[in-house]
Amino acid sequence: MRENYFDVLVAGGGVSGVCAAISAARSGAKTALIQNRPVLGGNSSSEIRVWTRGSVGGGTIYSEEMGILGELKLHNMHINIDGNVVLWDEVLLDKVLAEKNITLYLNTNIVSVSMKKNKPDHCSETIEFVSAYQMGSEQKVRFYSQYFIDATGDGTIGYLAGADYRVGREDRQEFMESLGLNQKDQNVLGSTIMFQTKQEEKKIRFIKPEYAYDLDYIEKLLDKGGRIVNEKMNGCDYWWVEYGGTLDTISSNQEIGLELKKLVLGIWNYIKNSGKFDADNLELEWVGNIPGKRESRRFIGETILTQNDIRENKYTKDGVCYGGWYMDFHPSEGIYSEEEFCTQIPVYTYNIPFGCFYNQKQKNLLFAGRNISVTHAAFSSTRVMDTCGLIGQAVGEGAAYCVKNHINPHKLATEHIKQLQQSLLKNDMMIFDIANEDEKDLAKKAKVSSSGTRKIENMQMDGSVEMKENTFLICPKGEGTKSLKMSVNTNNDTRISFDIYEGKLASRFINRDFVVSQDIEVKKGQSIIEMNLEQVGVNRFAKIVFHENKDVKIMVSEQSMTGYLLGHKDSPIYQNPCVISQGNIYKCSNTINGINRLYKQANLWISDNLNNGEQWILYQWEERKPIHQVRLTLNPDLSKELPSSIGKIYNEHHGFTKRDGEAKELVKDFDILALVDHKWEVIASVKDNYQRLCVIDFEEITTDRIKIVIKSTYGSPHGEIFETRIY
Repeated sequence: MRENYFDVLVAGGGVSGVCAAISAARSGAKTALIQNRPVLGGNSSSEIRVWTRGSVGGGTIYSEEMGILGELKLHNMHINIDGNVVLWDEVLLDKVLAEKNITLYLNTNIVSVSMKKNKPDHCSETIEFVSAYQMGSEQKVRFYSQYFIDATGDGTIGYLAGADYRVGREDRQEFMESLGLNQKDQNVLGSTIMFQTKQEEKKIRFIKPEYAYDLDYIEKLLDKGGRIVNEKMNGCDYWWVEYGGTLDTISSNQEIGLELKKLVLGIWNYIKNSGKFDADNLELEWVGNIPGKRESRRFIGETILTQNDIRENKYTKDGVCYGGWYMDFHPSEGIYSEEEFCTQIPVYTYNIPFGCFYNQKQKNLLFAGRNISVTHAAFSSTRVMDTCGLIGQAVGEGAAYCVKNHINPHKLATEHIKQLQQSLLKNDMMIFDIANEDEKDLAKKAKVSSSGTRKIENMQMDGSVEMKENTFLICPKGEGTKSLKMSVNTNNDTRISFDIYEGKLASRFINRDFVVSQDIEVKKGQSIIEMNLEQVGVNRFAKIVFHENKDVKIMVSEQSMTGYLLGHKDSPIYQNPCVISQGNIYKCSNTINGINRLYKQANLWISDNLNNGEQWILYQWEERKPIHQVRLTLNPDLSKELPSSIGKIYNEHHGFTKRDGEAKELVKDFDILALVDHKWEVIASVKDNYQRLCVIDFEEITTDRIKIVIKSTYGSPHGEIFETRIY
């Protein structure tokens, strides 16, 4: 038996495990990533083909998940614009293999865990090693590690180590959850197998396997609670082909998988051979063989996140990442249920505390992904892959921190949490209500100036949006912003009525924190209306909800104005309203205010028009400083989702806006200059950037001025920078 030694071992190569391994490795830990499948990605891989979703999909605008996950998704979009799920596999593999501190073990299944009692505290244990078997090579391997991260979904290491866990749904009294049951049970969300089709130029015959369900059986299951079938649907359109929630989704995994195959091929036979669809030329291109599992074990950590934490969008002081997907419930009976097939309750974003990722019994064990410490109600939101990716990054960096500082996770969570939070922020994690306080960041101590700042005025009118249903407009309320002007066109003399709400972020679905109602008389034709925002708090987003008025059109532009969006509740497709606003929303000092995305306010510098001359931002100190690194956080448009795969299976039914390339606002080319011996020298030139976080290392120089010069973007005439850090 081979023996291998690591600082951090990550078990599970789904999105959470990949992010955990990369995070731990980049933090200096010698890391093993063990995956029991031949590909990485878990439910998002080509074996299962569910695309990643998260907070923006849940309706909170400008909350797209970034960090390591964002880096992976932006790279995927750059090289894989059509969203080929097979290429997503390769993106993940490429990024993992690029990390010198990661050793990857594919097709490797953990079979046992060896524990040892801790002295003098015999109530706690430490994992000494895990044993695994690698298929194909027929090798048995023993892995020793200082810390073990269980990102297996099913919680394989935690289970074998004897960690306490829950399965099923709690009663409402235990945690005072209104969405709990009268009496707890063992039921969970079921599993799903998907399939994909393609259109051919000739007729394609399909004869179903004997084991698949027949036409009559399938027909009785349809047209209940969203179970809709047609020849134009594909892939994740059939997420509702779900089964197994009343069974043990681990021990009955094979039974569940076979039942799903019977259902999927029966549905395909129904499309092809019932005579109800134009499907003669359709061919079955792919069908899954592995159930995409939603739920199994949830470990009991030092903190248990509940429904109330999520509904109250708590920004806890020990938070290290966030969630924002709906509380998304499916009936445990799945396709056989008589209930509505999916109940989605919109939520705001919420912080997830580090206490959800460990317990105090197994001292060197951490949890990541869908198996973390949450109630079933909270799990309905935290389970989605974008959220799990953020969890993975937080846990991976936390484990590396424990290794480096010779502490356990409890001590990290109670005595060192600020240090971990600051490190995560540096690596583009968003933690609500936690700002950059890094004392080593020289930019925070600099005087900031710029070539100019974009004004919110004179937007080109390129079209209009009818106010045929309730329409919302969101905008940041900065210092000096008393009102917002907007261009409209009306068919008749009329009144425009609206309600104003405020919040730290805006949601498509949720109107909370009401401020005031207003209405404005408008004459026929084109005009500019002015909405009073004085009652909206400073450093808040205003959400203006216009009441339906079919006589009114709101003028829109092809030019984006970051922070200002026009939309409808039930659509993720936003427009750029033609607005005018006073106040310096996009001032250059935003780049050192500690927040690197739209939250409470715009928090970014937007340059003047690049056509008006060189656009730059300057950081200056009273004394010369030794400098070797600049970190820029740029704007890839966080209002739109970045799913891992869409391509041919994209459908508007799923409610996200398909991207067609890099965001126009994203800075593509830029130079970094330093004043050396009274002369400006280019110390770094970056070309063809497509990432949000740019880390530029260079040979140490001593200077009192650093200038960033924007050369080009992907289409916008303005450069946009959220944050600059200088070390």
